[in-house]
Amino acid sequence: MFGRHGWDGRRRRSGHRRRGCGQPVRLLREADQRYDDGHSGRRSHHCQRQVQLVGQRVRIRGTLKNTALRSEVSQAEAIYFAGGGTGTTLAVYNSSFYSNQDTVQTSGVNWFYKCHIEGNCDFIWGTAQTALFEDCDMRVVNDLGADASYSLVVARTGSTVAEGGTGSVGKGYVLSNSAVSVDAQVTAYFGRDAGTGAYYDQAALVNVTFAGDGSIGEGLWKMDTAPLSMGDGSYVGWKSAGCTGLNLASLTTADGTSATIAEQATEYDTHHHILDRMVTVTAGEPSGYEPVAVPWDVTALAVAWGAP
Repeated sequence: MFGRHGWDGRRRRSGHRRRGCGQPVRLLREADQRYDDGHSGRRSHHCQRQVQLVGQRVRIRGTLKNTALRSEVSQAEAIYFAGGGTGTTLAVYNSSFYSNQDTVQTSGVNWFYKCHIEGNCDFIWGTAQTALFEDCDMRVVNDLGADASYSLVVARTGSTVAEGGTGSVGKGYVLSNSAVSVDAQVTAYFGRDAGTGAYYDQAALVNVTFAGDGSIGEGLWKMDTAPLSMGDGSYVGWKSAGCTGLNLASLTTADGTSATIAEQATEYDTHHHILDRMVTVTAGEPSGYEPVAVPWDVTALAVAWGAP
């Protein structure tokens, strides 16, 4: 829905966290938006988020920037996809997102391809069943000009499976074949737990290359709070494989996280497998993978985007 300022200025809260507000944000460049079912995108003129999208099947391409300074005011998303439940998808191609804290927040199922994302504190986060960031480049920004410690990902995926029960868990937040630049004086971590709840800290970094003047923190993952995971984390939890650069060669992954990804060669090899398959839980333990209930056919998008 478009008002006289472009995006409808009505604001919806995410229900997860609330931030203070400061200077207004601006849409740097109008996106080449598609709202396949006529659903609306909503732009907030507060610093909590730049654009909120509500819909079932949303595609965007463009540049979004939240201009508030986190060092002066609390700051959050450049984009929030509030798709919610089963069957909601967000496809993003060749787009850029600039902010500091919480740059990208998503839900549903998402595919970001060849995008640029800048931020620092938890700058990719949400409740997505699966959010794939493929062939993207990212920058961990030092907006304070001093020593800082930041985490890339906060994932709150799925619902807790009862002890001894059966169920399924999405693959959560996946960074695949991407590059991350870390600013000077920044110690970056792959992810952190942001609080207890009936979900899993489900995230994977696959073949991600790190560079820049900063460093990666001990243990790779920030362990102030242990992750909500299953078993050794190789199916459900914090895991990484094939990541290189900076000081990674001298580091080992923390206890409670995994240096391997279960069945990586067949489950994390293509966007189709990552997006359309999820972890099977049997008798309270991960037992393999299964097709999602509502698959997302991205064949046409892959052809249009030149994705392999």
